[in-house]
Amino acid sequence: MLAALVGTSAASAASKEIITLQREMSMLLVEVRQLKSQYGERMAVLEELTKQNLEVANRMNQAMAVLERQLAKQSESLERPVSSMSTRVENVSNDFRNLRAAVEAINTRLSRVQQDVEDIKSHLTTLPPPSFEGDETASAVDPSSASTLFDAALGDFHRGNYELSKVQFNDYLRDYGRSLRAVEAQYYLGAIAYSEQDYLEATRNFDLVLERYQVASITPDAQYKKAMSLMKLNRLDEAGAELQSLVERFPNSTVTPNAEAQLEELRSFDQKPSPTRRSSLTN
Repeated sequence: MLAALVGTSAASAASKEIITLQREMSMLLVEVRQLKSQYGERMAVLEELTKQNLEVANRMNQAMAVLERQLAKQSESLERPVSSMSTRVENVSNDFRNLRAAVEAINTRLSRVQQDVEDIKSHLTTLPPPSFEGDETASAVDPSSASTLFDAALGDFHRGNYELSKVQFNDYLRDYGRSLRAVEAQYYLGAIAYSEQDYLEATRNFDLVLERYQVASITPDAQYKKAMSLMKLNRLDEAGAELQSLVERFPNSTVTPNAEAQLEELRSFDQKPSPTRRSSLTN
């Protein structure tokens, strides 16, 4: 069966690649339209916030100027020190210092808002292509909430807290299933299952990555991990088919050399290896 897979025609592979490229271009155009819309909305909000902060800063500066003039007039009108008047002047001076500090804080905040505007402009102009198979009706998500949940799940994954990470990635897919990082969440669920030696669940999750998203940047890794899961399940024919497909579709992927090595190892055994040989392939 493996020999038949190796002989798959180049014309069929090229046709599949063209269809995949057309699908990805369609998704890219949809995502660009969405990003333009989101960019316009965000910039309008940020410009309004900047305008409001400028107005507040101007009002505070005007108030400070009035207080400075009042303080100057009061100081000029005092011909000799009076205890009660000195106390009032000190209070006014304290208020003036507090007001100046408040104005400086507002100016600092305004500078940060302006910097945030520039950062968002830069981010939106360098945003990568869409990494999921969506459509023009994809629901809007809260970027900060989605990012917080994803980062928490990823942190727990790297710390080995797989159960908590699994819950968080599933929550992410439930609430933000059409977001840019949904494909990564699905991939990490497969990686968690693989680490827990639940190879059937790992295969299911990597299948979802391949079927739902078709993202060139992560498809090779998902397909390779799916093949390795199938090998762990001793489903060697299916594993060989996935490895062969990976090598043909993604010859320049970083995981392709590993896939080729696994294929060579599979070919070194009989088409129907004994249970002992099957076991040695997955160790």
